[in-house]
Amino acid sequence: MVDVMDLEEDDDFECPDPLRDPDLNADNRAMAVDNYSYGPSVDSWEKKKEKCGICEYFNITQNIMRCIEDGLGDSKGKGFCSKLDFACNEENTCDAFEGGGPITDYEEDDMEPMPGGSRDIM
Repeated sequence: MVDVMDLEEDDDFECPDPLRDPDLNADNRAMAVDNYSYGPSVDSWEKKKEKCGICEYFNITQNIMRCIEDGLGDSKGKGFCSKLDFACNEENTCDAFEGGGPITDYEEDDMEPMPGGSRDIM
């Protein structure tokens, strides 16, 4: 597992390209919709447990949240999907879901369980 605490102190950190370029972010989002069924959560119990906000690829570190705000505007309810390379909504789902997220700056001991997931969405 990557120690995300190191990212905050890393002077070499650069925002991912899709978070600096709204058109590229939109293209990657469209690819996620077409190839991974990205979109609003369905009402079935199975999908409710697989929201983006609790996926292992959902990055909500401080650096990433600054990138979203600076490059795309509002970051409320959003995070960066590190697998599909776009800013996604924490309440949506997709076929690339893997449990165990989100990626945060917080120590794991500080995290509280969230129903249907392994960590609280900040």
